[in-house]
Amino acid sequence: GAQKRARARDARTHPATMSTRLSTRQQLLNKRRAEEAKIDELTKFTASMEGMKAANAREAALGGKIRANTHAQRATEMMFRKMEEDERVTAKVRARQTAQETAIAEELAMRKMAEESRRLEVQRICDADPGLRELQEKLKTAYVTAEQHRQLREAEELRKMEAERMAALEEQEEHDRKLGLREEAAREERRRMNQLEGRRVIEDQIIDKERRKFYEGQEQARRDREAIDDVISKLAAEEKAERDAIASKKAETQAFIKSFQAEHAEWKAAQRKAEADEEARIMAYARAKEEREAGVAAKKAAEDAEKERMYRQIVERQEALAAQMEEEENLRMLLAEEETEAKAAAAAARRAAKRRADVADMMAANEAQKRLKADLLEKQRREEAEFIAMLRAKYEADDAKDRAERERRAAANADYKREVEKQKAERASMFEMQRQAELRAEKVSAEREAFRQRVVAEARRKLLEEHAAKLRDYLPKGVIMDDDDLKIIMRYDTNKDGRVDGTEMEALKRDLVAAGDRDGDGRLTGDERRVA
Repeated sequence: GAQKRARARDARTHPATMSTRLSTRQQLLNKRRAEEAKIDELTKFTASMEGMKAANAREAALGGKIRANTHAQRATEMMFRKMEEDERVTAKVRARQTAQETAIAEELAMRKMAEESRRLEVQRICDADPGLRELQEKLKTAYVTAEQHRQLREAEELRKMEAERMAALEEQEEHDRKLGLREEAAREERRRMNQLEGRRVIEDQIIDKERRKFYEGQEQARRDREAIDDVISKLAAEEKAERDAIASKKAETQAFIKSFQAEHAEWKAAQRKAEADEEARIMAYARAKEEREAGVAAKKAAEDAEKERMYRQIVERQEALAAQMEEEENLRMLLAEEETEAKAAAAAARRAAKRRADVADMMAANEAQKRLKADLLEKQRREEAEFIAMLRAKYEADDAKDRAERERRAAANADYKREVEKQKAERASMFEMQRQAELRAEKVSAEREAFRQRVVAEARRKLLEEHAAKLRDYLPKGVIMDDDDLKIIMRYDTNKDGRVDGTEMEALKRDLVAAGDRDGDGRLTGDERRVA
């Protein structure tokens, strides 16, 4: 870093040294190019030697080939050693050249950075100096002043050119004035005829409009009457259709009631038949049960009799076989008899209990049948009451619906009539409002026309005050249309000679100046007219 700064300092203080270094660099570049050319020559020489070696190999014998190869090998080794030496020299030269180029590049970069720093410092000083800023502002002001002077000069030149052009136009107007007298008179006549024709057309349009309004009012009244008649006819047709619908509904209801009564009678007959069939089935079941129980009792008695018979046989055999055991047998027989009696008593008790249970079952079944019949009758009475209540509620709902429908139609009719009356009143009000609006529009149009006429008269007065006295004898026919126009011109004719000249013209100029003629040319230009 210190060396670089020293080189930069030397470059700033000794520019001749830098030029010497640059020439040295050029010499190194030339030397490098020469070395590269020498290397190319050595390469070519090596190629030629290889060719010679191949030729000797083809032509010479084996000994000659060996000698030639040895000679070529030595020559090649010498050439390669020379090339290596040249390459080492070239590498050193290139390294030295690269170092020099790097140093030069660093020196150039440092010089560029120094120049940029110096430029920025100069710029900062210039920006921070108030005297320079003030000088810049003054220069800007001088530019603006110069531009303003240039614009003023251009404006003066334009004014002179405009004055010359206006003078030429005035001359041309004076020349064309006499040629346009007939055209002006013809245009005035056409304008008057157009005004008369326009007034006549407007009057015809107003008459046609009033006539159309009258016919449209009659047609609207006729349509309103037809609409009311149609509505009344529709209402009558709707009421008739509703009456027919009510009659049809009543007939359907009566037919439904008759059909229901017939179906109810059939249902009651079927119910009675079903109850009779059920009672017959219950009685048949009771009889079958009694018959089954009687058969079971007979079978039981037969079994008991068979047991008794077998028992007696056993007893007889026991009596015959075991006389010696008569006492035990008697005791056993006594016990058997007591057991048999107990069994018979138990069987009798069971039969009696069974009969009592059967009787109780029969009575319970009978009571259940009675309760079922009573429940069926009660259910039937409830269903009949519910059906009657349903019919009554249906009749009441239908009546309420019919009353509500009639009330709705009546209210709708009343609303429609009120709406029709309201629309008629609104149409009448709109017609009146339209008529008033047309009257107001006509009034506004008349006021606008009057205002337009006043503006035209005022403009005419100003034009006469501005130009009539100046033109004097050159006023064409039709310019002075009434006494007021004549008074405007002749109020400056103090000597009553029918002309405005001399002191009279001076008085006119004074009035024009008072009205806004600032340049004293005896007439009001555009800006002066706006100011006045």
